[in-house]
Amino acid sequence: MRILFVFLLVAFAACTSSGGSRSSTSAADGTTAQRGEAIRMTVRDYRSSARFELVSQGLVGALEQYSKLAPDASRKVQDDELMTALRDYLEGEGWSELAQRGKAPELTDGTKAWTLEVEDARGAKFVLATPDTPKADMQRMRALLDAVLATYNETQGWQAVDIKARTGEDYFQRQQPTVKKP
Repeated sequence: MRILFVFLLVAFAACTSSGGSRSSTSAADGTTAQRGEAIRMTVRDYRSSARFELVSQGLVGALEQYSKLAPDASRKVQDDELMTALRDYLEGEGWSELAQRGKAPELTDGTKAWTLEVEDARGAKFVLATPDTPKADMQRMRALLDAVLATYNETQGWQAVDIKARTGEDYFQRQQPTVKKP
């Protein structure tokens, strides 16, 4: 049942995430229509310094997000309905039993740990996985993480990234190492 739900969730994400704006972010007459609930899911893997953020259009519209330069492309925007369904799925899989209230802690890069944080109208909750996490809890936390990452990976993102801010102007003009001829 779990695999079927995750498959359906991912299929829905692939079908509905066009990267464009929805009518809920701005109405045809130029007025702002009411948005859905603001939901943010953030995954941090401190071993590799990776960060993935999935947000509902109730938090930020796709057009609004993708039309400005960002320092990285870690944030993707997904339909309100899908984000609500994903949050409900996490709840059904034991999120409330495993999660702690509050923001996920900031750990030093290289630490053998990862976090999954969900923030919505009810506040923020997170799970923290470390080598000391009991095996049964780790398996359940991993299933939660897999559902969020599967949705993230199936969500299209069109973020314009400010390369100059991170690597300098010569990003594409860097000298490539030359191969020495014998």
